Amino acid sequence: MAKVITITSGKGGVGKTNSSINIGIALSSKGYKVCLFDADTGLANVNVLLGLKPEATLEQVLSGEKKLDEIMLEAQRGLKIIPAASGIAECADLDPAKRKRLIESLQQLEEQFDYILIDTAAGIGENVLDFVTSADYPIVVITPEPTSLTDAFSMVKMLKGRDYTKPLYALINMAKDYNNSIEVFNRFQAAVDKYLKTEVFYLGYVALDENVISSVSFQFPAIIMQADAPASLCFQKLADVMDRQFIESDEPHNFSKFWENIPSINKETSTETVKQPATPGPVLPTETLADSALRLLSEHETEQESAKAFLDPLIKTYIDRFQSFPIAPYQALYQQLEMRDFPEADIRELVNTLESLFEKHYKKPLRNLDSSVIKLLTDATGSEEKLTDLNRLLKNSFKRQYNQRLNDPLEEITDWIADREFTEGDYSNAQKIQEKAFESRFNRPYKNEKDILIEQLRAQISELTGQKEKASELFTELSKAMSNTEELRNNLSLVLGKEELIQEDKKTT
Repeated sequence: MAKVITITSGKGGVGKTNSSINIGIALSSKGYKVCLFDADTGLANVNVLLGLKPEATLEQVLSGEKKLDEIMLEAQRGLKIIPAASGIAECADLDPAKRKRLIESLQQLEEQFDYILIDTAAGIGENVLDFVTSADYPIVVITPEPTSLTDAFSMVKMLKGRDYTKPLYALINMAKDYNNSIEVFNRFQAAVDKYLKTEVFYLGYVALDENVISSVSFQFPAIIMQADAPASLCFQKLADVMDRQFIESDEPHNFSKFWENIPSINKETSTETVKQPATPGPVLPTETLADSALRLLSEHETEQESAKAFLDPLIKTYIDRFQSFPIAPYQALYQQLEMRDFPEADIRELVNTLESLFEKHYKKPLRNLDSSVIKLLTDATGSEEKLTDLNRLLKNSFKRQYNQRLNDPLEEITDWIADREFTEGDYSNAQKIQEKAFESRFNRPYKNEKDILIEQLRAQISELTGQKEKASELFTELSKAMSNTEELRNNLSLVLGKEELIQEDKKTT
C-alpha cells in the first residue's frame, strides 16, 4: 500500500510545487515507484515546471474516455505525473458512475506505487483541506516570510476546526541555513502551540539557492540540473528523512477510502432550500463590531498571528457572500509590494505563477522563446558568474535534448586563435592545457606527428643496431669455426702422413 503524502501551503509563492517535484525525483532515485498527483486544479504548475504537455487529465478517466495509465506523464528518473487532477475535489458531486471510476483509479494508484505525493493548491480552501485530511502524512511548506507563517497558522487553525488529529510536518523552504530554518520553525511552533494547542514536527529545510530559480526558468528539476547544489542536497536529505519517518503502519490510512466515504450531496434538496425565502435575522450592531475590531487590531499587544486568525474568516465570509474581494486584488498586491521590501524569490515565483495562469487560460505562452532568452540575459546583466552559468545551462540543455553540442569546439578554438589579442604565449598555454587534458582522458602522454616520427626512427635505428650486433656475432662465430676447421685439417694431415710412413716401413720390412 502506498504512503500518501500531501504537500501544501497556506499561501502561494513558497516553492510548494517545486519542492514536490524535487522530493518526488529524490524518492524515485532511491528506487521507489513514485506518483505526483497534481491537485492544483487551477494552475496545474507541475507539468509547467517540468515542461510537459498533458493530452488528457483525470476528467477523461472519470468520463470513461481514458484509463489512468493513459493520462500519466513520465518525468525524470521515472517519476509519474497525474496532471491537473480536476474532478477529485468535487467527489461529492460526482454521479455514481464517475465516482466509481474515481475510487477504482485511486485504489489502482495505491497498489501500483510506493509513494503518492499530492501537490495541492495554495491557501485554505475546502478542497485543499480535503486533500490534507485524506493523506497519511501532511507536509506544510513555510518560508521565513512573516506572511507565510501567518497563512500556515490559519491552515492549522482550519484543520483543528475539522477535529484533525494526525501529526503535521513543517518543511522550511528558502532558509539561509539549518539554524535559520530551526529559528523559523520555532516561531511557527510556538504560535501554534500557544493559540491552537497543536503539535507540529520539524521535517527539514531547503536552502535558498539560485539554482532553484534557474531550474524554474529552464523547466528542469534542480536536483538533476545540478545535483551538488545546496538545495539539491537538501532534497536528497529530505527523501532520506521521509523514508525513515514515514513508515507504513499495520493499518494504513486508505487514500481511496476517504473519498469513497465523503457523503453525496442531494442537489434537489439543496435547490429547494435555496428557493425558500430566508428568515431575516437580527440586525447586527455593525458600527460597534467595527469599532471593536479596529481597537483590537490597533492594540500593541495583539500579535500578527491573532489578527490574521481573526480577519481570515471575515474575509472568507465576505467573498462567499458577495462573490468578490473586499478590495481590488491588484490594489492589495501593489500595496503589499510597496509596503515592504518584497523578497526577490517571492516575486519570481509570483511572475512564474501568473505566466502559467496566462498560458492555461489563453492557450499560448506569455512570451515567445526569443523574448524569454532576452529576459534571462537581461536578468544576468552585470554578473559574469550568472552569464557563465547561463551559458553552461544552455549548452547542457541543448546537448540533452538533441544529443549534440550547441557549438563546434574546433570552430571556437579557430576563432579564438584568429583573434587579434591572441598571442604566442596563449597558444603555448592552450597547447599545454590540451595535452594535459589528453593525458587525463586517455592515461597516456599526447604525441604529435613529429613525436611519432622521431619515435619510429629511433625504433628503426635500434633495430638496425641490433642487426649489426647480430652480424658481428655471426662473423666472430664463423671465424672461430673456420679456425677450428683449419686446425682439424692440419691434424688430419699429420695423422694421414704418419699412416703413410707406417705403411712404407711395413713394405720395406
